[in-house]
Amino acid sequence: MIQQAKCDFCSDLAPAWYYPATDFVAFEIGPVVSKSEGSWAACDCCHDLIERGDRAGLAERSASMFVVANPESAEVIDSLRGELKRIHDLFFSNCYGTAQPLTSEVLR
Repeated sequence: MIQQAKCDFCSDLAPAWYYPATDFVAFEIGPVVSKSEGSWAACDCCHDLIERGDRAGLAERSASMFVVANPESAEVIDSLRGELKRIHDLFFSNCYGTAQPLTSEVLR
């Protein structure tokens, strides 16, 4: 179940889709572990990129939108894009089924 109304790829506040996914570890650095739990929400733009199989475009959009919200990260956008692509690859490996419309019932 989606817990927040935000695109999990670019942080757009108007997600319209969700992709069912199994839980996975996104990264582990010493005792710090970041897990992805459950479905991923996607805005229309990210959904279109996913459906077209444009992983490079998806990573570019995600990184660019992150820099818009966090301008101080502009100098590391190449590394950020690479890390987002790696996490997206984990998403694609753990995604099952097809995209579903994101409704208020799913957000509960």
